[in-house]
Amino acid sequence: MNKQNKNICIHVCDDNPVVIEKAIKITKDLLNDERLAAEIVAYEDGNQFTERYKERKDELLILDIDMPGKSGLDILKEFEIHCKNNRVILLTAYDNLALQSLMYGPFQIVRKDLMEIDLEKAIRRFLRIRNDQNAQLKIKEDGIQRVVDIKDIFYIEKRRNYSYIYLKDHRCVKVRKNLRDYEFELAGKGLVRVHAGYMVAMKYCAKIEKG
Repeated sequence: MNKQNKNICIHVCDDNPVVIEKAIKITKDLLNDERLAAEIVAYEDGNQFTERYKERKDELLILDIDMPGKSGLDILKEFEIHCKNNRVILLTAYDNLALQSLMYGPFQIVRKDLMEIDLEKAIRRFLRIRNDQNAQLKIKEDGIQRVVDIKDIFYIEKRRNYSYIYLKDHRCVKVRKNLRDYEFELAGKGLVRVHAGYMVAMKYCAKIEKG
């Protein structure tokens, strides 16, 4: 796993102090194993979370789905409106609440009786996707070495011996490199080859059809 220089902030919210302690220990052990620095902030319930929470650009939230006052499901609904639901892991002891939460698209749901195994897996998966989103592509343009954020690539077009990299800020970078090389280099990083002459970022695709 590629290491990130910037620290991630991990918010843990549960009305049961035993669960908070367990979630923090699992998180710290994983971070130590990956040699990653992080800020961990704990909240005793959903109301305290609402009062103290400050959004970070790079963050993960681990929330109890069922708490007195404001629940983790309530918080998830608010995050879904602002397209931030993919940074939320929900903890639950109730299958019916887990089913209710699915329509709001949490990153993952973890049963409390399986926390030791499944919470670690969920956090590792989140960090792996985070790394891919923060990954960069080294390119050589007009003899000058440059770096492009992979998440900013809209699509790549093949023209003869060149690849044209189109970025979301409407810039186009011309590189003397085969599209097949990029297909291997960008495997698993959100871009797929949809045609002999094109690679496209999947997040911008509504539908792909054979033609």
